[in-house]
Amino acid sequence: MNLAHSYSSCTQTARVSNANSNELRKERHELFDKLKDQEGAILRAQEQLESLERLLINPLAAANAMVYFQLRYLWRVGAQKIE
Repeated sequence: MNLAHSYSSCTQTARVSNANSNELRKERHELFDKLKDQEGAILRAQEQLESLERLLINPLAAANAMVYFQLRYLWRVGAQKIE
């Protein structure tokens, strides 16, 4: 009886261990996907920053960009007040 109980306990432990292992693999895969997404977002943000830096080197383009962003801000504030 003790041997049967011991075998049953080992089998049950193995099933729980496999389930935990599968869950951990799934979670690892999901976290890896999130990490890749974040790395992509960081790369896009760096590219945008570099593009903006290139734009701001030219004084005329920099002045136009400043006006653009000021108007964009005013538009956003106006839209928020309307809502």
